[in-house]
Amino acid sequence: MTKILIQSFSSKEELAVKQEKSDVIVAVARTLFGKYGLRKTTVDEIAREARVGKGTIYNYYKSKEDIFLAVVEEEAQILKKEIKRVVDAEATPEKKIRSYVIARMRLLGQLANFYSAFKNEYLDYYGFIEKIRKRYTDYEILTIKEILKEGIDKKVFLIKDLNLTAFAVVVAMKGLEYYWAMEKDPQETEKKIDTLLKVFFNGILVK
Repeated sequence: MTKILIQSFSSKEELAVKQEKSDVIVAVARTLFGKYGLRKTTVDEIAREARVGKGTIYNYYKSKEDIFLAVVEEEAQILKKEIKRVVDAEATPEKKIRSYVIARMRLLGQLANFYSAFKNEYLDYYGFIEKIRKRYTDYEILTIKEILKEGIDKKVFLIKDLNLTAFAVVVAMKGLEYYWAMEKDPQETEKKIDTLLKVFFNGILVK
């Protein structure tokens, strides 16, 4: 029994060490990818900055693309967590959509790798990124759909096609990502978002 317990404890320690090394690799890669981009960053650079051997990197990840995927997935979770927090803090569907859009645009400016994964130029080189984009787009459509459905249930919104409207909102946000990402003044960004939302709400609010 004692031997089994010792082995179990040892296994947990090993898992903790492996997780710690993996976290360090992802953290270093996130910085390098954000600074130099996926194409220019090398596994050698990641290993050097993480202070591990190149072989150690390949014990955790099969390729540079796998590391990038882990980085983007981590940033996606950061974005989802923050969006959920700001949306849950609002009392009305209108305010939830506004907070959603503002938080999304603000965080995209901070999550360089996640934002890069959504650029069309990346698709020419890395087909696996399309899966990331589709998965997150589906998540966004579902989230917006839930907010719009709440507005319909509360008789705040009048929407004939819920799926199409949710899709249109997400497409509109994506279409304006570049311009909002270039905007350095957060207050100016919020003013533009409010202007856009006024146009949107005028079309769906119950008169």
